[in-house]
Amino acid sequence: MISARALFLSAPFAACLISAESDCRCGAPAFLAIPQIIDARGSDEPQGVSLMFQNVISNLLVNSTDTAYQAVVYPADFDQNVASSVQNLLDLVEYGLQDCPS
Repeated sequence: MISARALFLSAPFAACLISAESDCRCGAPAFLAIPQIIDARGSDEPQGVSLMFQNVISNLLVNSTDTAYQAVVYPADFDQNVASSVQNLLDLVEYGLQDCPS
């Protein structure tokens, strides 16, 4: 079984995960090309950027104004299951699709 700790989504597959402040730019080709990063941290790591991908994500965000980042919110204790993280990830994609249905 392959486990992905970071999932890079492009807008055509997940629409947009963040909405524009004033109006939705989802149909604009330039906006659709903005990479969306969804990161899930490892067990016992604090909420936020995963330790394994912290440098990569930081470099992407610092060097590009056209990258969006969202951390998956879930308990990361060893005795927890992944159900809440899966639900949070599905919610992120669903909300993105609701904000930008095109």
